[in-house]
Amino acid sequence: MNSESIFTEMLSQKKRVMFILICLCTLFLLYIKKSFIEDQTTAFEFMAGRPEGSWLTVRSALQYLTIPLVYCWKFLVLGFVIWVGSFMYGYRVTFEQCWRIVMSAEFVFLIPEILKILFLKLGTMRNKGRTVT
Repeated sequence: MNSESIFTEMLSQKKRVMFILICLCTLFLLYIKKSFIEDQTTAFEFMAGRPEGSWLTVRSALQYLTIPLVYCWKFLVLGFVIWVGSFMYGYRVTFEQCWRIVMSAEFVFLIPEILKILFLKLGTMRNKGRTVT
C-alpha cells in the first residue's frame, strides 16, 4: 500500500467520524498523560491535599471538556486560511476539501504526544530506584 492511497483513503472518510476519532485519540492521550505523568509529580501531589489545589481539578476537567471545541475552532480557522490561500493562487477547491486536509493532518501532531508520554514514562521507570545525591 503506497502513501498516496493512504492519504486518499483518509480524505474519503466521513468528516464526523474523523472528527470524533481525533477527539477520542486526544482524550485518551490526555488521560494517559495526566494520570501517569502529571499526577505523579511532586507539585501535584503536594497541592492535591490542600484547598488551593482544587483549581487543578477544575482546570483538568475543563481540559477534557474543551477538546471538541478547541479542535472545531482550530479546523475552522486553518481550513479557512488554506481555502483563502488556495483561492488566491487560483486553485478551485471547496472549503470541505480544505477542512478534510486539516483534519487529516492533525493525526501527525498526535505522534509527538505519544513519543513524549513514552519518553517520560520510560524515564521515570528507569530512575525509580535511583537516589539523587
